[in-house]
Amino acid sequence: MGKKRIALFGTILLGFALSAAVYAVGVNARLKAGIESNILYYSETIATLSSMNRLNLNGFKTEYDDRFVAVIGEVREDSVSSKGKELKLYAPQQDVAVTIDSSLEELMTTVKSLQVGDIITVYGRVELKGIRNDSFQIEAQSITKGEADLQKHLYFDRNGTVYQGKQISDLTADGRIRYSIPESWDSQYVVAPLTNNGVKGYQYFLNAVSPQQVEYPEIFYIFYFDYGRYLKDPPKNPSDSTIMNIEEAIIKDNICKDQVDKVKLTEVKDTNGNVYHYCNTTYPKQGKVQYRLEFVFIPDEKGIVCMLYLYYPKEEAIRHVDEVVYVIESFME
Repeated sequence: MGKKRIALFGTILLGFALSAAVYAVGVNARLKAGIESNILYYSETIATLSSMNRLNLNGFKTEYDDRFVAVIGEVREDSVSSKGKELKLYAPQQDVAVTIDSSLEELMTTVKSLQVGDIITVYGRVELKGIRNDSFQIEAQSITKGEADLQKHLYFDRNGTVYQGKQISDLTADGRIRYSIPESWDSQYVVAPLTNNGVKGYQYFLNAVSPQQVEYPEIFYIFYFDYGRYLKDPPKNPSDSTIMNIEEAIIKDNICKDQVDKVKLTEVKDTNGNVYHYCNTTYPKQGKVQYRLEFVFIPDEKGIVCMLYLYYPKEEAIRHVDEVVYVIESFME
């Protein structure tokens, strides 16, 4: 299928394979686990949610049902229920409100302490309700007093860390592919362009991100595989199986140079319901050191966003997996 063979990472991976002296054991598929469990909250306005639910119910269900969101709202006289299990939250300076399910025991005390005029930020999951699922509420997971600095993607990892992202939009010439990186990755010591065979992409040396460590590699790669540029006969409306065959060839023929034991593409779903193509393997297939490689692919109509998270499978060597999850999930806008 190839118009040309892209030698993207072969020499890089081979170099790392010489840097340690024992087999790594005990840590497997950390990126997959993070994708399936970490939460990315999408900041939205109460007015936007209410308007879309009223005017475009099918679109609302597709876009927001079961999605995690963060909203800012104002407390008014009729906002707080008697037991604090429910909260009517108003868009600031507007007569538009959304119902917040605040029945979690740890939230009710906070809700009952709210005063008229308070501005709060709610983080939770959108839940459809009503006989025809034509209304909704937000099941709150966290409520904080004050107005948070909400970006388009506000992400919290399992430790409660907030990442303020910087958007990258130059993987394709038309700028249609956009993703965000943590601000700590935006450093000359962390990021470097990929230049092999004209491919557009980046490698992020996460060892250089605080907390820094130099003993083991931890790297994230991302590039765009353009069907028209790299395939002799670009597919039109390719099926999932065809796309996965291309992704398998990218891994085996171009990135790993046949130095992996197995390549099996599956699907992985994040907490917001987005589905990615995924592969988990080790490199190289012979030698005293085997590095963990986790691939994630996001196809579109013209090609595939290809991502690789490389790390030494030892607990102290894996320090930035939550940030990698943030980058992957930030593609879904």
